[in-house]
Amino acid sequence: MITALVRIRAESWEQFKSVHDRPHWQDRLKRAGNVSHVVLRQLDEQADVVFIDRWHFPQDADDYYFSDAFSQEVGEMGGAIIEVIKLEATDAAQTA
Repeated sequence: MITALVRIRAESWEQFKSVHDRPHWQDRLKRAGNVSHVVLRQLDEQADVVFIDRWHFPQDADDYYFSDAFSQEVGEMGGAIIEVIKLEATDAAQTA
């Protein structure tokens, strides 16, 4: 299992949300193998959005984030992908 942190800058929060909340976006995310999807936004700049997504396999995340469909929808947001960081859990001490 991996966690992906994906940062997107959209034209506006409203434009981001109108595209992101379409039912087919959520359906495609699940079909791609997404385990969980959280959307956060910056306090100072609401159109700067971060996804924290869990995936079973790194390739599933790559196939989703670097697909033509994802790129098209980010474009419809007037947005750009700033970064995609794939993370794995470690055995370092953690707090819950």
